[in-house]
Amino acid sequence: MRMHISIILLLLTAMAVNAAEEKLEITADIMRGEMTSNGPARILEGNVHLKQGETSLYCQHAIWYVDQHYTILEQNVKYDDGLKVLTADKVIYDDANKVLNAIGHVVLIDSVRTIRSDRAVYYDVTDKITASSNVTLFDRENNVTLTGEYADFIQERGYATITGDPVLVKRDSTGNEEIRVKGIKMELIDDSDLALVTDSVKIIHRDGTAYCDTAKFDRSQNILRLIGQPRVLQKYDRSTGDEIQLFFHKNDLDSVIIIGNAVVTSPVDTLDVAGRLNRLLGERITLKIENNQLKTVQVNGRATSYYYIFEKDEYRGMNKIIGDRIVMDLKDRKIDTIIIESDPESSTGIYYPPEVDIRNEPSDAEVSAADL
Repeated sequence: MRMHISIILLLLTAMAVNAAEEKLEITADIMRGEMTSNGPARILEGNVHLKQGETSLYCQHAIWYVDQHYTILEQNVKYDDGLKVLTADKVIYDDANKVLNAIGHVVLIDSVRTIRSDRAVYYDVTDKITASSNVTLFDRENNVTLTGEYADFIQERGYATITGDPVLVKRDSTGNEEIRVKGIKMELIDDSDLALVTDSVKIIHRDGTAYCDTAKFDRSQNILRLIGQPRVLQKYDRSTGDEIQLFFHKNDLDSVIIIGNAVVTSPVDTLDVAGRLNRLLGERITLKIENNQLKTVQVNGRATSYYYIFEKDEYRGMNKIIGDRIVMDLKDRKIDTIIIESDPESSTGIYYPPEVDIRNEPSDAEVSAADL
């Protein structure tokens, strides 16, 4: 016999055994009882609605295992707690612990982000979601998309960790890609204000490419720190050191600071068949950038410069300068002015004429950029 109830539909109430002792209320167009290997069950059809506290679940077909405290929901499954909405092909709901095991085309949407995956487990009490297989997080507030194979999200703390070939992509307001980050593991902290990427990190920015073991991005200060064999390639320039800090202004690279064993190399000319490189070495190098062009370079601590000299495209030799501090202003990638600061007895300048073989000065180990 089919039963249709128009206002309350069919109301079934069960006392849940969770800490809050919230009652589980169930309504449906049709209900019938059935004995299964898991004990007594209720088969629910049409406009199924489970309500427990502030949580509601909706579907068109469900099986409620009364004594086992779980319900299998299928067909247009939707979860809604007033702050977030989850949809899936199928949900197994544990009403004793308020845990949802969602399967197939899982989508969770809250006020700032959308999470998609093939499977997910959502813990209502702790506001945590564990997602697996084809995971995608889209942060609408920052226009950031993060993909991977496995992820944990703690909504209340604004924390996420993603593994399994994770990739982070940030786009500008027009949809153009600004930055792409790859690594072995990614963590987003404080609603993406701080991002941590570890192991085999690769960062592709419209102004260049960077590699390192660990990358930390502080969105509040627009600083990207590269730690562990960092290397930065910006057009023709290459930088290495113990740590590299990249500063951004309105999504454009504004300056670069290289700390510890700092080395910057740049080709004398992009068409130079000899492959000659101008080199800067020091304990700390600061690069100032304007309109994607290197404008000012400051080298501190054992500052050393190797600079090739050309006059009217004719090679005139190389200058080697050593001091405590070197400051260079550049125009069209060429040195416009240079200042060397040092105690008189510790500053030196050496000129190598064109006929002198300087291929071994400096040493390859000191300035090698082959792995960049």
